[in-house]
Amino acid sequence: MPSDVLVVTPWYPTADRPFYGGFVKDWALALQQVGVRVEVVHLDNVPGAGEMVVTDSTTVGGAPLTHVVVPQPSGATRADMARVQAAALRTLWPQRWGDVEVVHGHVTMPTGWALATEIPAHVRLVLTEHATYLNQLFRLPETAQMYADAVARSSACLAVSEKVAATLRAAAPSVADRFAALGNPVAFHRLPLLTNRQPDLLRWLYLGNFIERKGLLRLLDAFAAANQTERAGGRLTLTLVGDGPMRDQLTARAAELGIADRVTLRPSVPPEQVGEIYAEHDLLVHLSTYETFGMTVVEAVASGLPTIVTRCGGPEETVLSAADMGAVAYVPVTEDTSSVVDGWNRLSRRHKTVDWPAVRVILEHRFAPAEVGALVAARLGIATAVEHRVPLRLRIVTVDEGSEHQAATLVDIVRDLGLEISTATVGPGNPIAAQVARLRIGRQPRRLTARARAAILAEPADLVAVDSYVGASLVGRDDGLPPLIPLTDRSRLWRAIGTVIAAGSPAGRAVDVGS
Repeated sequence: MPSDVLVVTPWYPTADRPFYGGFVKDWALALQQVGVRVEVVHLDNVPGAGEMVVTDSTTVGGAPLTHVVVPQPSGATRADMARVQAAALRTLWPQRWGDVEVVHGHVTMPTGWALATEIPAHVRLVLTEHATYLNQLFRLPETAQMYADAVARSSACLAVSEKVAATLRAAAPSVADRFAALGNPVAFHRLPLLTNRQPDLLRWLYLGNFIERKGLLRLLDAFAAANQTERAGGRLTLTLVGDGPMRDQLTARAAELGIADRVTLRPSVPPEQVGEIYAEHDLLVHLSTYETFGMTVVEAVASGLPTIVTRCGGPEETVLSAADMGAVAYVPVTEDTSSVVDGWNRLSRRHKTVDWPAVRVILEHRFAPAEVGALVAARLGIATAVEHRVPLRLRIVTVDEGSEHQAATLVDIVRDLGLEISTATVGPGNPIAAQVARLRIGRQPRRLTARARAAILAEPADLVAVDSYVGASLVGRDDGLPPLIPLTDRSRLWRAIGTVIAAGSPAGRAVDVGS
């Protein structure tokens, strides 16, 4: 049976590298979950390989899988890697995939460029970008131009976070309209929600590669500092789960800090065992200098695990709602350890008050495989029976463009959830400025109240978020309006959204916004 889409990737799990490109495997499974027939091609660049070797098998989801060993010269640049992949496609495409109409390519350099160069003009090409080495590409004129050429050939290039999409638009302005954000699918079925953590969050966890970019030396220093505090009393433990070139360095650093007996290094585990690892710990600490998405962070928070994470790109978007609800503490990307200790103290005090089911349901609504699969299928031009739900109409009303700015990040996340959102300002100009000034001293001008009510009622809404000035003007005058929530009370707003999503109710059902 012919496939609906050919997935082509430079990274895919193999027997020798079982965790290599697991996220690509999950993207293919997400498409299959919404009924799309998939075939996967793994273009595997192997330095020093003597010849191209093609092996056919199946994926874990039962789809056809073609593994292509692509000979790569030693010391090859990223441009060289793209060119040898293009040569492989030039040979194989007519023999194997001549009838393909739709291609989903992962990683624009090298694979996206190879596809853009070799596939027939009528084939629809959609790219997804995961790479952390984008700055290296755009520093070199050759690879920067190759990147732009690949995106220009595509129908869209989906970055796994808006932060990455913004970086790409700035770096490749000639094709800025092709970039959009769509987060990775997350296998929530492997992640039971457990909230019975020890009160002081004593069991710390890191899960990922042992490489410099992950901030592991800072983590050891911060852990040692936290363990010496009165709250910890020397009771903390830290488990590092993963593999990589820093393993010996981490062991030596733990000994140097006098915490070797409190630190355990464990090898990487299969994805099916990750949920058990989260269940055995009280706190995830993830101090990367840069993440395009931050899969581990999303998984941990979805499991009910309080998390400390750096403001390193993707996590600033992926778990923003969780941070607003008290489940996540952000820390800066520095060498400082005190901010990590402070984050641990804050989470220790508040994690028992977090509405973990609401945290979970929002993450699921954004990143569940069926949701992501339906959205990427739409980009690929493939119809599915799954529709992205729109359970809530949210209206945001602010006094002027200045206070509207505070809602910008919230608007992006709410749109990711597929909710209907509309915004309004009560009106610019000197009269409003004067009314705002009077509001600051506690007065409630009738003109502002009238404008605020009119702005709220201009479109149907189930929930309204307002800035402090609009909110103050409506005190005692909110009869007949949908529930109002201050923009500054983000936790309450997310809980209200989570309640509606969890209920699966259509727009129009009454919303319990809590207190």
